[in-house]
Amino acid sequence: MVSRVSRFIIMATIQIPIRELHARTGHYVRLASRDTEVIITENGKPAARIAHLQLSEPSTKTLGERRKLLPAFKEALLSGKLKSDTDSTPGLRETSALRDL
Repeated sequence: MVSRVSRFIIMATIQIPIRELHARTGHYVRLASRDTEVIITENGKPAARIAHLQLSEPSTKTLGERRKLLPAFKEALLSGKLKSDTDSTPGLRETSALRDL
């Protein structure tokens, strides 16, 4: 394991073969989200990297609130051609929960 200083944050780096990534993908994604850089090797050579995603600040809005309407969609919505402008997020959550049963 190698450590390096980047923007005053000590980041650990580990290398794993692609076969190990296939076996434990979730584990390595969680490591990367906690500031561990994961280098994936193929035939002993670096092929890819998984690193922490730097977002400006987490949004408290739902996906429906964050979406940007295309001008044509907005026009159709305002003209009454579309029957509903409700947020589909709750219905999608319910469908997802049922799928997990």
